[in-house]
Amino acid sequence: MKKILTSFLLSIISVFAYGQGWQYVGTASINTVTGSSGYLYFGDLEFNTDGTIFVGFWDNSNQMHMAKYDGTSWKKMPSPGIAKGNGVDIEVHDSDYYFGYVTTFNNGQSYAYVKKYDNAKGTWSKLGDSIWLGSGAMDLLLDNNGVPTVLNGLKKAFSNKEVFQYSNGAWKSVYTIPNSSPSIYSENSAAFDSKNNLVLPTGGYVTSPSFSYFTAVNKTDFSTSTPIGDTLYFSGGNTRIKLDSKDVPYMMMNPGFAKFAAYKLKGSKWDFIGDTAGEKKVGIMYTTDISKDGQVAFSTLDLSLTGKAFYFLENGTRYNMDTFKTYSIADMVIPKGTNTVYAMVQTAHGYGVIKHDVTKTTGIANINSPEESFEVYPNPSNGSFTLSGEGLKNNSSIRIYNMNGQMVYQDNTNMRGNVTINDLHTPGLYLIEIMGKDGSAGRSKLIIR
Repeated sequence: MKKILTSFLLSIISVFAYGQGWQYVGTASINTVTGSSGYLYFGDLEFNTDGTIFVGFWDNSNQMHMAKYDGTSWKKMPSPGIAKGNGVDIEVHDSDYYFGYVTTFNNGQSYAYVKKYDNAKGTWSKLGDSIWLGSGAMDLLLDNNGVPTVLNGLKKAFSNKEVFQYSNGAWKSVYTIPNSSPSIYSENSAAFDSKNNLVLPTGGYVTSPSFSYFTAVNKTDFSTSTPIGDTLYFSGGNTRIKLDSKDVPYMMMNPGFAKFAAYKLKGSKWDFIGDTAGEKKVGIMYTTDISKDGQVAFSTLDLSLTGKAFYFLENGTRYNMDTFKTYSIADMVIPKGTNTVYAMVQTAHGYGVIKHDVTKTTGIANINSPEESFEVYPNPSNGSFTLSGEGLKNNSSIRIYNMNGQMVYQDNTNMRGNVTINDLHTPGLYLIEIMGKDGSAGRSKLIIR
């Protein structure tokens, strides 16, 4: 489900055709508009099993739209209708096409609706009744049997969130998500693995032995639930779950200490991939996906509304794929088993789909190139620890952040070798960042017990 911030800057359409390897899929504009008068309000991009691309969106006149690209041209489908809404989530599987949307009424209550397309009649019909949501968001999925599934529903106020599935003409709750009352599930919050288990995150806080937020992941067959990996003791806003071709989970989020962070399950632990901590020029993560080769791609919303950017992480290094002055980046998808990013975007001329191969490094700027590394020991620590390595070069800046994004330590070093720090005594997870004068950077996690 997509909520789009818009900037009213004129877009240069050629930047997509020629900027750093991006290419249009089909025509540059699927739905022609003039300026910001018909801007893409909410949008979603999906791939069918045969490779057909589908886009669904909701314009600012409350008209819902869906179109598909068959490899040759874009074809508009009949409109799913007109309704006051604030979110779109489409799903496609073979000949089954679903258009999910959220409507928030004047009393502040939000409800999810799902429509299905009848290919024979060329019409849309609503599936069952609405689903009451705990917030203006939902995650619409199809399980491995093609059963429509909705996350973020409620049975009563302030309760744990429910998983609903559609069967026999009605939406039925099939699972209550433990510890999920404060969680918000939007598109790509969860995923079904190859055994039809639902992999999904939960989050909240604990008060003992001290107050701390946490993020955890579980998988369920709707009868039992199994924890996946260890619990991360920080708040993971906008958490997304992706599975690679071997069912290995990736977890991406907007945590308190950075605007984006990514983890991969390694054994029984969540292995840190990379983040954007300390990067003032990188906006908050908006959409994300993983490539066949394990790169984590993500798009951002610039907080100043002057541009939106695409990045990918590889071996802990962030690469910039491009930054656009555009009204919106509605969605981004990497089809399973490929290394190509597809994005649904809008310029002043309309909306379209662009693509970029994340394995191409020509013209891609390295925005974080740790030329030299450092070690932290002991780790975990009781408050006294040592930094060691070639990363501690002349005029390097040492900064340490807690999980709320607050800088709790800062110093400069004029030496190579070891630096011992004795100033951290509050238990928790910390991020250590060493920035060289030449712009090189290195980062590491530290646990204080």
